[in-house]
Amino acid sequence: MTANLLAHGLRLLQHPVELFIVHMEAGLEDDILHEILNAIPEFKPSLLQRGQVFEF
Repeated sequence: MTANLLAHGLRLLQHPVELFIVHMEAGLEDDILHEILNAIPEFKPSLLQRGQVFEF
């Protein structure tokens, strides 16, 4: 999925979401995250960290 396709899909949602990025191609993490941040800064994407806990 491209950053622009992700941006298009997320903008169709009717409410804000927390966006965590996972499974990026090794060695390209910085480039991919930069591309995503530029495409959808309003969603404040972040990397999912090992051991990160989600509380609802």
